[in-house]
Amino acid sequence: IMDTPRSPPEALKSGGPAIRAEADEAGQAAVRAAMKHSWDGYAKYAWGHDELRPLSKTYEDWHCDGPRCGPHSIGLTILDGMDTLWIMG
Repeated sequence: IMDTPRSPPEALKSGGPAIRAEADEAGQAAVRAAMKHSWDGYAKYAWGHDELRPLSKTYEDWHCDGPRCGPHSIGLTILDGMDTLWIMG
């Protein structure tokens, strides 16, 4: 069993809030980059459809798939992503 440290690493003690702010900014940039990558892939390969299948670069309209729906889709990824984009600013 690994011993769990009981206090922050020395780098955090000496740098304090400045180092934590740097780490927060790096994390925020990584989240923004991941969201942009995901959104760009959806826009390129599945725009207007319910879901992107990233490995095959195809889409699925799982909400309404088949002859009874025709060519229509709800675009659930668009709806689902709006709140995330709004929160991200």
